[in-house]
Amino acid sequence: MPKTVVLAERESSFVATVREDTPYRWSAVDFSLHLIGSLRLTQITYLPPTSLEELQKYEAATGVSPAPVYSVRAIVRTVTANNKAEDFVLACFPLEVSRLAKTELFTVPPVAKRSEAGAIDGLPHTGIATAAASAIAPTDSNSASGPSPRLPSISSLLPQRHDAFENMANSFVLPCPSDVALGLNVHVGLDGFTELRVEGPGVVVFSGAEKLGIVSSNKCEYTLLS
Repeated sequence: MPKTVVLAERESSFVATVREDTPYRWSAVDFSLHLIGSLRLTQITYLPPTSLEELQKYEAATGVSPAPVYSVRAIVRTVTANNKAEDFVLACFPLEVSRLAKTELFTVPPVAKRSEAGAIDGLPHTGIATAAASAIAPTDSNSASGPSPRLPSISSLLPQRHDAFENMANSFVLPCPSDVALGLNVHVGLDGFTELRVEGPGVVVFSGAEKLGIVSSNKCEYTLLS
């Protein structure tokens, strides 16, 4: 029986902000260099448009008919065992348009772009880049088998990726209980096509933990250690 060999692994916090026109995706290309990974989502938060004008811009851009209430869906699209891409709705957030007419905003101080502070390997530190911000060292379990090959940093192997955070303003609508889905325990494999998507106006923030690993290139079977 082939022996599973994981040369290195790392688990880090994961945060991705997603708009309808800005999905956040992984593809098989990301993991073509003997990378494996998994994602565990624990919280999904909805950030509504900050004004009626912003909502109207969304309606004009997408061609949707104005409605008194919108249903904003947080979706994961992934390839299932039958090799078909399917959508799974993880959360559904109601947005009453009347809320935007009398809403109060709060403002957070602007944060300097991390790219200006010097990002590791030139990778923007959002979402998957946060999990891959530093190199992964070989595990001690492999040190006795001889000299370890020089492992590239995971961040140098992953493609550059941007999310909606870069275009977000510093002002937000005061949250209400229906804007947050807590206590989730959603596990998604990242060894094929996976995409976080949003249907509806506003921004959705996906939070959790991401685990990435490098496996031996000469093994025909591998798994990600827990």
